[in-house]
Amino acid sequence: MNDHILLCITKDESIPDELLTKNVFVRTTLKSAINEIMHKSLNKIIISEAFFKKYSLVIQLIANVIYEQPVECYMISENSYYTFSDVTIIKIENLKNIIQKKEKKKNISYSDEKTNIFLYNIIKLAITNNIYHLFQIYKDDFDSTIIKLLDILEKIFLPVNLLLVIKQDYEYKAFISNNSNNLCCNLLKIISSHNNLNQDNIIIYRENNSDAVKIPKTDLKNKLFKLNDDIYYLIQFDEDPPFDEKLLEFAITYSNLLISFLLSQKSRQQEIVSDYLTKIYNRKFFDETLKYTIKSSKRHKTPYSLISFDIDNFKKINDNFGHDKGDTVLIELSNIVKSNLRQSDIFARIGGEEFAIILPQTNFKGASILAEKIREHVENHHFSFNKEYTVTISLGLISIEEDFDVDFNTLYKLVDNALYQAKKEGKNRVVAQRL
Repeated sequence: MNDHILLCITKDESIPDELLTKNVFVRTTLKSAINEIMHKSLNKIIISEAFFKKYSLVIQLIANVIYEQPVECYMISENSYYTFSDVTIIKIENLKNIIQKKEKKKNISYSDEKTNIFLYNIIKLAITNNIYHLFQIYKDDFDSTIIKLLDILEKIFLPVNLLLVIKQDYEYKAFISNNSNNLCCNLLKIISSHNNLNQDNIIIYRENNSDAVKIPKTDLKNKLFKLNDDIYYLIQFDEDPPFDEKLLEFAITYSNLLISFLLSQKSRQQEIVSDYLTKIYNRKFFDETLKYTIKSSKRHKTPYSLISFDIDNFKKINDNFGHDKGDTVLIELSNIVKSNLRQSDIFARIGGEEFAIILPQTNFKGASILAEKIREHVENHHFSFNKEYTVTISLGLISIEEDFDVDFNTLYKLVDNALYQAKKEGKNRVVAQRL
């Protein structure tokens, strides 16, 4: 029986017709050559110098991975200065002899072990390429990018549940994959207990908000991974995953590179628009957003509200307890207010102890309820610097429902006047006005 021979040449080269026998498979691209290796049991690979210069000798290395024993490899070249330990250099006139030479048939077959190695590397390549794609398409949408990452991990490893907890600033956010069990309280309990996290301080984010609740499975196998104190994974399987743990660890390692990159990008962007102490928005970003809100509301005739407030008797806190305790109050206060706001609301520190909030598409009634709610939460909060000391705030509120022609400077003056009136009337209160 004749040998099966793969002859690799470029499209610009030609081979004498007498050499093109049934056992010679001519291919002109690396992709088509690999396809022959995958689907035929080859005895010899012959590569032209032009094909070598275009695609290198990687085709031989791939064949060595797939087959149980090395395949005879030849390179057609008129130059004798090429030297490879397992590649024989031949001239074009010797090609006929190599093709027609019959040798004792070797039992060349696929090696399960090498095929598995090849498959393992292909899967690693799929993991890296898909995750790298997320690097390339990242458009400042951190949460959506993380969900896409979980989607990749789900497709490959088929977990029952997949939970990723990431520390951002002073809070933790738990991302739950779309196909995980909707009863996520048990997942948070597991990951919190293993990593000493306060479950109450973890915000849950899920892209798929389906009301369908799956029946929780029992006897699940937990895989827990941790990077420093910032990134935590909980992956649950009801049976062994389709690939070994080394591949899972590789995927987690590469995922961590992406997450670290996203966090650094987010941190860099936040530094530009954030207050250095409280990590909420700064005055510059707030003013730019307010100007945009005024313009947009005027065009679409949609209501919005502006709240301005400051801490009552803040100078006494600094004088009696120290400026470091004053900073603590500012940070705790910011967290209290943030916890009562929507994602669309813009909250900023605009001065020492002065803050402001833009409430898009919010009328007088809704804004008044929120302002009073914030005032009460601050008054009832036990601040860490002194549990017995009551911190209060005074708030001014302006709601625009009809007078959409009000300009930036006028709006600021009106809300400052409302705040001043709240101070004048005894502090720890809301003074509101509708326009």
